[in-house]
Amino acid sequence: FIEQPISKKIEDINSKIDEALVAVQSAYQKLSKSKWLHTDLIKNKIKLDSFKSQIEKLRGGLKGISEGDKKILDQVKHYVNEKNRFDEFSLECSSIQDGILNLKELLEKYQGKASDGSEKFENEDILKCLNESRSKLLEKTLNKVQDLEKLHSCSVVRRKELHANWLKIKKTFDLEYENTKEKSESSQSTLTTIKELEKKIEDLELEIRKKQSLLSKVDMTDETFNNLYESYINLQISKIDRLKKSTETFTQLSDGLIKADLTKTIDVEKMYTEINSVFSTYSLNINKSRAEKLSELVSSSSDPLKTWKEAVYELKALSEFNSAPDAHDELPHSPFLDQSGFSLANIKKMSESLTSECFLRLASIKLDFLPKFSYQTDSTMGDEIPFEEASAGQQATALLNVLLNQDGFPLIIDQPEDDIDNRAIEKIITNLWGSKKKRQIIISSHNANLVVNGDSELIICCDYKEINQQTKGHIKYEGSIDRKEIRNEITSIMEGGERAFKLRKEKYGF
Repeated sequence: FIEQPISKKIEDINSKIDEALVAVQSAYQKLSKSKWLHTDLIKNKIKLDSFKSQIEKLRGGLKGISEGDKKILDQVKHYVNEKNRFDEFSLECSSIQDGILNLKELLEKYQGKASDGSEKFENEDILKCLNESRSKLLEKTLNKVQDLEKLHSCSVVRRKELHANWLKIKKTFDLEYENTKEKSESSQSTLTTIKELEKKIEDLELEIRKKQSLLSKVDMTDETFNNLYESYINLQISKIDRLKKSTETFTQLSDGLIKADLTKTIDVEKMYTEINSVFSTYSLNINKSRAEKLSELVSSSSDPLKTWKEAVYELKALSEFNSAPDAHDELPHSPFLDQSGFSLANIKKMSESLTSECFLRLASIKLDFLPKFSYQTDSTMGDEIPFEEASAGQQATALLNVLLNQDGFPLIIDQPEDDIDNRAIEKIITNLWGSKKKRQIIISSHNANLVVNGDSELIICCDYKEINQQTKGHIKYEGSIDRKEIRNEITSIMEGGERAFKLRKEKYGF
């Protein structure tokens, strides 16, 4: 009753929600990797500065070395910088080659995706031009990519030539460097230490460049992730808003008898079950009651989705606490988790063990909203009861009002009089007059009021083929009430016969 009338719109929003969730998951994986690389780079650079500082101190303490030899020893760092530049360019070339190959594969995939000819179009000329434009784009772009491949290949060859020339020069310098070291016997130990530190610097700088290259590929910021997660939440809010409008329409269709609330009606049990499952999977050792209280607080808030978003951000801060380069002893502020009964030990445990994968599973939890229906017993006073506590007759009357006030496919109703008294039948008949103008209605009934007063267009009378063997049925008569045999059947079956009808009329004193 709530989703079916807007099922296409809800399906579209659900599809967008799923796409947004994939974007959120991909973004956080990049953000997590980006933060790890950023933190690691800071640590690497601190270590690098320490190595360089040690070398400067060691060189400053060298004794018995001429100015010319000192100059040669000092040139080592320049050659290290040059090697780093070659390595950096090599990494860039590799990344560019990967990008070119990925684009080429994508273009070739699209180029090979030809129409099977089974699709039919009304505007063939326009579609023909569209296909020609597409083919032209793919062909020209692929040609440009092939040009890029050639340019890249030439650049690689040139880099190798330059590197070979540089290696020859460096080889000559290395010989000079070794000769200088041999002349300084008193400083051999210091020079050996310098050489070891230079090797560490060389290795560390290569590692830094690799991480910087990776960092450029997973470029992601907290702001971008937060915007994507905000969009994910807003799509869910838009879905609830659509459903709320549908519930208002549903109330109108029931002539105000049924009210549906979607404000604070999330599936609490499903939510805390999913949260507990994540806590258990990642061995966080958090009592189930904490997840239950968290779910209840989200459900009872004025805006459950926004409240859950704030809780997710608190969990995110805990997940990233120890990975931050400027990590300190004070744990992140988490008022919502505190309110949910999470102890300091729980918070500390999450700051230590809440991995990015674990957080992502929590952030991916979708809140399911379950409409809460109520039946209005007094329209003037606004009194209402839970719909499930209403009588079968009250429920049936209200739901029939909804069905008869709706447009749509043919409607089949089986013996509505089973749960509805004749006073309510009159209201149903009034709705029936208007409804049959908008949709086909088929009713199976033994109630004369529905058949006669409902102005049936076609009446079908069914009976057993053999009265003694009540196993096979057939259509005995069909037509309008103008036909005598139809009227006779109605009188016989629904009124108990003409004599019984007249007898009741006399007793009523009509």
